[in-house]
Amino acid sequence: MGGGCRTCWRKWHGVVLGQLLSLLLTGTGVFSEALFRGADVSVPGLQNFIMYAALATIYGAFWFRRARRKRREQELAAQFRVGPGADSRLRDVEGDTIPEQKHEASLAAPWYVYALIALADVQGNFLAVLAYRYTTIASATLLDCFSIPVVMVLSRLFLRVTYGRRNFAGVLMCLCGLSMVVLIDLGLGSESETRGSNPALGDALVVLAASCYAVSNVAQEVMVKRHDRIEYLFLLGSFGCFFAGIQVAATEHETLSAAHTWPAKVWTFILGYVVCLFGMYSSISKFLETFDAAFLNISLLSSDVWAVFAGHLIFHDAIAPLYVLALLVIVGGVLMYNSQMPEGPAEARERQYSSGAMNDLAPIEISDETPRAQSRFENLALAQS
Repeated sequence: MGGGCRTCWRKWHGVVLGQLLSLLLTGTGVFSEALFRGADVSVPGLQNFIMYAALATIYGAFWFRRARRKRREQELAAQFRVGPGADSRLRDVEGDTIPEQKHEASLAAPWYVYALIALADVQGNFLAVLAYRYTTIASATLLDCFSIPVVMVLSRLFLRVTYGRRNFAGVLMCLCGLSMVVLIDLGLGSESETRGSNPALGDALVVLAASCYAVSNVAQEVMVKRHDRIEYLFLLGSFGCFFAGIQVAATEHETLSAAHTWPAKVWTFILGYVVCLFGMYSSISKFLETFDAAFLNISLLSSDVWAVFAGHLIFHDAIAPLYVLALLVIVGGVLMYNSQMPEGPAEARERQYSSGAMNDLAPIEISDETPRAQSRFENLALAQS
């Protein structure tokens, strides 16, 4: 009984973790909405800058502490190898001492790789927020799903991931559920809703933002699976803080000039946003150690429905009963996708060998007439005779 529960949990804990990530993403939207509705303040650049700074500070402390520990271990090992007395037997046969290792902290990947990932991530956040100035929320929500096919294409090209029929069926179910949300929003739209000042530009910005998110997610999957999760978060925060700081200085300097007049609730909402997004980034990196970026993106689709329920409970917005059906369809799509996990190149080769060529090999029968190799002892006996 216990083994069955553990097996079930290993198979489906990705669904639970994905929904927790979706709730954290909903929390970022709730605090941003509260910041705008309750205090008439909109500083998405500053909010992201603080979050990236928190990533760089906290995970940077972990990274440097680990680097110091490794350096101490290298120093102790070097002293043991070249030390006097009994340790001198560890010198090489010619009497030369073994050269000391460098004690510099090295990166698992080049620094510019982290810089490019951070640039894509920051630009995705910036373009997504900018798009709301020109298009409607319904259009932005629908087009944001463009990240899913982009992730699947990138994973296929660069990670050699193979998707099955149930994976595609799960993605289709999730997109259908999200389309239901958009149609419900259009049917319940208020009279003040418009198509935006420039819908074509806004839609193009959303598509670019979704592409940036897809690149960031696939690159993050590669970094946390093949390299170092702590180092990734540290350098993502460092470079993200740099790029976000440039955007804040360029676009929000006038708003920040009045920051000294903001009430305490403004900073409370900003802190809540930072905590939720920090927890989301930290959990996503852990999520991608086991699962893939496509599964992450379809899991986050349910955040749109959770946001509707949060808006009803916190801001008393109207809610339609069909939202429950939309949520069930999206969660059903997530379960469908998770029922057949995509195969990487190693899994595909293993399956091919176990079901194909390896099974075609006939067992080799050895008879008395089959010549066999003689041992060196038999050769010696023959030579003496």
